[in-house]
Amino acid sequence: MTKLLKRYDLAAVKSKFIIIYILNVADIFFTLYLLNSQMFIEANTLMRPIVKNFGQSILLKVIIPLILLYVLFIRMKAATISQLLISNKIINVLMFLYIGINIFHILWVTILIFYPIML
Repeated sequence: MTKLLKRYDLAAVKSKFIIIYILNVADIFFTLYLLNSQMFIEANTLMRPIVKNFGQSILLKVIIPLILLYVLFIRMKAATISQLLISNKIINVLMFLYIGINIFHILWVTILIFYPIML
């Protein structure tokens, strides 16, 4: 994993985009699951009205990011080394942000499944 974080060639960027996309999709499904329990609310005020509609949630968190990541990857093919280096740092931060969000969701799902009496 450390090698992947340090690399900023297009193959590494593609791998990181795939990881970010999978984490993003997992985020919306975890969110919808937790919201469906009616014991949680959406913390992101911009997403609150959107997560009430499954179709809008999927469009905004699954379809649009796929298109955006694809377009961004195509555009990165023309990037200079310094642009790739800077992009790599931003991509790494985004990847760790989504990892943290998903860990948080997994903890809450685990609590919800194994300790329903506590909630």
